[in-house]
Amino acid sequence: MRLFQTSSCGQQQKRQHERQKDRYTEDGTSNEDGPIHFQRQSDHFVQQFADCFVDDNRENKDDERNSGNDCHIYYFHFGKSGGTGLEERMALFAPPRRNSCCNKGLLERFRSAPENYCKLKFSSYQLSTENFLHTIVPTCMDINKDSNNTDNSHDNENWGRRRTRHQGKKSIVLISYREPIQRTLSYIHQMCNKHYDVRPEKTQQVCQRCSYDDDTRYWDDLVDRMNNAYSALRGLVNYHHPDITVLTIDLLDFTPFYQRLHEALLQRKLYAKYHNLNKNKNNNLTDHILNNDHGSGDDGDDGGELVFAFNATTKSNPENNNKYCNFGMKSDMFRRLRPSIALYRNWTSS
Repeated sequence: MRLFQTSSCGQQQKRQHERQKDRYTEDGTSNEDGPIHFQRQSDHFVQQFADCFVDDNRENKDDERNSGNDCHIYYFHFGKSGGTGLEERMALFAPPRRNSCCNKGLLERFRSAPENYCKLKFSSYQLSTENFLHTIVPTCMDINKDSNNTDNSHDNENWGRRRTRHQGKKSIVLISYREPIQRTLSYIHQMCNKHYDVRPEKTQQVCQRCSYDDDTRYWDDLVDRMNNAYSALRGLVNYHHPDITVLTIDLLDFTPFYQRLHEALLQRKLYAKYHNLNKNKNNNLTDHILNNDHGSGDDGDDGGELVFAFNATTKSNPENNNKYCNFGMKSDMFRRLRPSIALYRNWTSS
């Protein structure tokens, strides 16, 4: 009996392993409509992103009405996970850059003029996953629907019934995340050392003491909020919609992603106008302008267009670590972050 149980268990594990293998094709792309992780499927990730940027996936590329409008990227800006730098780089190829901060204020601006966000090739949002999924995404998908559909309602209650209207209008939901311990520490440093004067009095006092032992309950509550954020992010990572591709990337992979994306966009002959680059006032970027010899540019000139290379040597949203509080996380906080760490390891494991 014991031998039979062991054999049966082994066969079940083997079948499960075979099912897992069958989920991926030989080129590493998924056979299911699950998320595409950069770490696991970098080629497919970059291809999806670049094709959306230049609309290589539209059915009629010669139709000017489709130019630049078919595919849109909706970025869920998960705080302290590289979002500010990503927004800056994307704005160079797809200006303008809208204010993505934050929560209630962002929702008010979005609801007053959703087209200002949704019509952008790349738009970014710092708010709850619930508002992102149930307000931002359905509203933008509705606004960017086929031009021959005259229903302009943005209500969320009918979203499920309206879903079939967007067939063929592929969009991307982009998510970046970060190792939970590093993200928590970065969040604390920003909270205590950046915009300190506008923080609530209680937060200022806690930051002045800068000690887990002195304010254990406060810091434990903060860790619990971090866990809740990662738990909510899991629902977004696993989101399924027939017209949406979910792309996920770890902050650690941003540098190779920028390099790979730059190469992919060069291959697709996406040109950045020099005046757009020159208008960018952010001095944190090291803008490498490269001449190319791909022939005539989009404006009819004889080549010589300028292309932006995704390179940066400084952080876009740094914290002044030692200004008020150089916080040292205790082992109790590490243990309390275990749920988030487990999710992160699941997303990043190969």
